[in-house]
Amino acid sequence: MPTEKMRTPRKSTQSQPITPLKYMQVYVDAMRFIDDPGSSDCEPQDNNRGSYRLAPPHANEELRVGNQDCILHSPETLIPTSTASQTEDLDYMPSDTSIVASPEISQIVRDRKRIRNESSWKDMKRKKALNLGEEYTNRKGKVVGRKIMKAGCGTACRMQCHGRIDREQRETIFRLFWQTGSIDKRRMYICHNVAVKDKATGNATSRRAKSVKYHLEIDGEKIPVCKTFFLHTLGLSDQFVFTALSKKDEGGHISPDMRGRHK
Repeated sequence: MPTEKMRTPRKSTQSQPITPLKYMQVYVDAMRFIDDPGSSDCEPQDNNRGSYRLAPPHANEELRVGNQDCILHSPETLIPTSTASQTEDLDYMPSDTSIVASPEISQIVRDRKRIRNESSWKDMKRKKALNLGEEYTNRKGKVVGRKIMKAGCGTACRMQCHGRIDREQRETIFRLFWQTGSIDKRRMYICHNVAVKDKATGNATSRRAKSVKYHLEIDGEKIPVCKTFFLHTLGLSDQFVFTALSKKDEGGHISPDMRGRHK
């Protein structure tokens, strides 16, 4: 008489409380269904590619995993897995609404171009020193000394300029003249204090066509001086005075310096 096989008593189908290990096993099995879109137990969850969910006939259906029984949760309680499938798919293109601008991208990118700083240019430093009467080095590398006030005319001067203006007053005029820092203002001062008139010769002939008179202004009063005293007090050359007078038109307007102004 054949012996009957010992049958293992079937465990009760009563639902047991799920443990973390059982929950992880259910999650792994669910991932296997998702990775296989052709499985009959899977159906697409939405229109997004690669997103699937389990389709049990009833919520909370009992599922046998190995030799243990556990409860399969409803789709609402499962952890979303669409992100994992999308990142694994190389052809996945995120929608425009899923892109979030980071604070770093939203900030304005500064240009790497240097800021224009004319005061640091060598030519501008040289020009500023020249207009202030200070020492500077020209483009040829030659050192040009600062402007100084000279002695002026002697005691033999017909106009006796030293008796009209003392040394302290001369130094004040010299300092204010070069503190302007502008060649246009210096030319205006020259044209304002140098008068050019036609030479009144009468019947006599003269090689001089014009008569030039020089003045130095003190407290609003113009004091006539000789040419030497005028040039030495301001630290100028005869050529600078001639150029300044040539810039003055018949109406008394002085044309500005146009050097370096490209148009």
